Amino acid sequence: MIYARHTAATVLKKANVPIFQIQESLGHTKPETTKNYLGDFDDDSKIEVTKSLMRFKKAI
Repeated sequence: MIYARHTAATVLKKANVPIFQIQESLGHTKPETTKNYLGDFDDDSKIEVTKSLMRFKKAI
């Protein structure tokens, strides 16, 4: 489940959704928590996860 949360948060970030909205969707009380959460993966991993999610989305 944690990967789904990270993926969703990463997709939202890539879509330029404001941090406070991502924070709210994840249930974080502090924006710093969300920023740390999004910073857990390196940029290349985030890009690959996002691409995989987008391919999956197109398939359904």
